[in-house]
Amino acid sequence: MEHVEVGKNLKLEATAEGTPPFDFQWKKAGRPLAGAVHALLTFTPFRAEDAGEYVCVVSNAYGSLESQPVKLIARKP
Repeated sequence: MEHVEVGKNLKLEATAEGTPPFDFQWKKAGRPLAGAVHALLTFTPFRAEDAGEYVCVVSNAYGSLESQPVKLIARKP
């Protein structure tokens, strides 16, 4: 669980080990985020509506793996 101040910039980064190339897909509350297909997910700035649970699914030719969830909680400045 991560408390994030509204209005601040935030970066979430996924890393992968194994055989490249890797594909990334970030999800919020179990739903894929449109265009969030890179290892880095940025919030510039973080907004109250960005609060929620995020995971990253990393895939390669051998399969896929989902990250541990990160729960972001909005905190007013």
